Amino acid sequence: MRKGRDTSDQSVWQHYVERTAGGDQGAFASLYDASRRLVYATALRIVGEPADAMEPGPGHNTEADHRRYQVAAALDTLPPEQREVLELAFFSGLTHTELAARLNQPLGTVKTRVRQGMMKIRELLVEFK
Repeated sequence: MRKGRDTSDQSVWQHYVERTAGGDQGAFASLYDASRRLVYATALRIVGEPADAMEPGPGHNTEADHRRYQVAAALDTLPPEQREVLELAFFSGLTHTELAARLNQPLGTVKTRVRQGMMKIRELLVEFK
């Protein structure tokens, strides 16, 4: 059931992105409305502070862009298997169980990779501050 919703969300978001690229301001607003909770939840998981997670948005572009760069740089330092589970978890919204099924890996392995990856990212983001 979850896979169908993910596919539907992705096609809706893709439609919004295409319309936004064509200059449709309403599509951009719709994309923002459809994705803001996921973006906030992802940012909160990564930075760990509600105030920091609220930064992405209009008026905070310079700082938000810098933070995005820092997160991307931190992700680049992870071993591929940790990066893969974190990207799927945060950008696709998959649970640990869904990750294990999709990657055909034991649940404990997935949980360990997520935990180790998050610990490393937090450590690196503290260094970036």
